[in-house]
Amino acid sequence: MEIGATEKIANFIIETDYEHIPREAIAIAKNAILDYLGVTVAGSNEPVVARLKEGILGQLPSKRRVVGSNPSRDATGIGHHMVLTKS
Repeated sequence: MEIGATEKIANFIIETDYEHIPREAIAIAKNAILDYLGVTVAGSNEPVVARLKEGILGQLPSKRRVVGSNPSRDATGIGHHMVLTKS
């Protein structure tokens, strides 16, 4: 039986050593993470983010929050990126 794409990717990750990842790929990945954090922080106080927060507060299943949320509320958002997680 042929393995699926998810299992192929998982196997690739498991079998890949950090030392074998090209330095350029590591630099690009680090830059992407910094970019994500930068736009997240920069956008966190935008008026549209406040509207999005209010719009999703009542729509999330209980015990779910958005990454970076205020523990005293069911959901908040940070920047332009909102990721649901189980608490």
